[in-house]
Amino acid sequence: MKVFVSYTMRDGFITPTVLRMIERILINEGHSVFIDYLNNDSEKKQERVIRELKSSDQVILLISPLVKKSQWVNKELVCANRHHIKVVPYIFRDNILKQHHYA
Repeated sequence: MKVFVSYTMRDGFITPTVLRMIERILINEGHSVFIDYLNNDSEKKQERVIRELKSSDQVILLISPLVKKSQWVNKELVCANRHHIKVVPYIFRDNILKQHHYA
């Protein structure tokens, strides 16, 4: 399954180290993974993000304090919704990636 990871790094909860750990977890589970910070070497970075998102089977939304305020995360979620791509919220805590369930 091709997985697109949506996140913000602005609040300090999601760091490059965390992203690398999440990438390894997902790859070890057999997924193909796109994480903008780690995988985007394109000259037209924003276009690449949208292209990767549209070709994904699932979006993993990493929950952090400022994720709802991120304009880019919101754009990614709107795009995923328009293209009927499932969005699954996850939290990363204690080096474990867990699906997050809203109350």
